[in-house]
Amino acid sequence: MDNNKLEEKNTFDGIIFDVDGTLWDAVPAVCQAWRDKLAEKGYDYSFSIGEMKALFGQQVDTFGDVLFSDLPVKERRALAHECCDYQIGRMRELTARENMFYVYPGVAKTLKILSQKYPLFVVTNAENGYTQLFMEFAGVEDCIKDVEHAGVPGRTKGDNIKILMERNGMKKALYVGDTAGDQKACQEAGCHFIWASYGFGGQVESDLVIHSFEDLVDLLDKIG
Repeated sequence: MDNNKLEEKNTFDGIIFDVDGTLWDAVPAVCQAWRDKLAEKGYDYSFSIGEMKALFGQQVDTFGDVLFSDLPVKERRALAHECCDYQIGRMRELTARENMFYVYPGVAKTLKILSQKYPLFVVTNAENGYTQLFMEFAGVEDCIKDVEHAGVPGRTKGDNIKILMERNGMKKALYVGDTAGDQKACQEAGCHFIWASYGFGGQVESDLVIHSFEDLVDLLDKIG
């Protein structure tokens, strides 16, 4: 199957979204939360927002492997998970800070429009609680039908897309994401891919492209 092309109109039965780089940019808040937790525990690690951003879309163990590479594998991964567990509560405290969260223009409005016509879902490599924070912050809790997060060792994003599709009886879904990893996950899951070119992922070859989130309405009108 060519997962970048739709040969027929009006054939898909759900839209699945990535979060980071597709719906919002919360990297500064995540970065600050991790720095705060590391300082609290007495670690002296220094990493930039750009270095943290480059890891987004990966699972938490990869964050630890890259950011804390001097530590033994078990310790660095445990530290990454501890930072991840801490970040949700700390991010809530940071919501009042300017530029800590940036929901992309038109996301809330567009999700509300799309939810009137399509069932909407999220599959992300973030941990449980992260998507809920986005939905709360953006005011779109009523738009998203179901969410699948990372959390089960050895399970890929493609696996999670399949699980969510099966759980919701979807046969032909669209996935909106910003990275080549998202595209690969769609290929594994047999799901069509729409590339959000404005996101974190750099150049991705796809026949279905949006240059802003608001473009999704017109694209879906053409293909679905």
